[in-house]
Amino acid sequence: MIDLNKGKLTKLIVQNPNSHQDMPLNYLTITLAAMHYYPNFIKKGIEFYQNMVGQWEYNLGKAIDNGEIRGDINVEAITALFINISSGVGWNLIRGGSLTATLSIIEKQYWKLYKNIKV
Repeated sequence: MIDLNKGKLTKLIVQNPNSHQDMPLNYLTITLAAMHYYPNFIKKGIEFYQNMVGQWEYNLGKAIDNGEIRGDINVEAITALFINISSGVGWNLIRGGSLTATLSIIEKQYWKLYKNIKV
């Protein structure tokens, strides 16, 4: 799942010829405006988040069943940790200075967490 997420982010951000290698303040601004002007935006965001949680929990459960990760983990807590890593994109952009560096930081955090739950 880590490689899948990295691949998706790379394709959407880094390999996009129209993307900028700096903090996407316009994206943050339009998100805040959408929350204010589009009544269903928050509802859709919650649905998106719940779907993401479901995917993480499913994949962690599958990894436990396959013996890839430990069975004594709290799937709900580990799901939250993986999601929170990617939720810190804004801070990582400031720290990393570019989208490419941000993806590298997020990847390192994902792998470190994975190594801690791996069998």
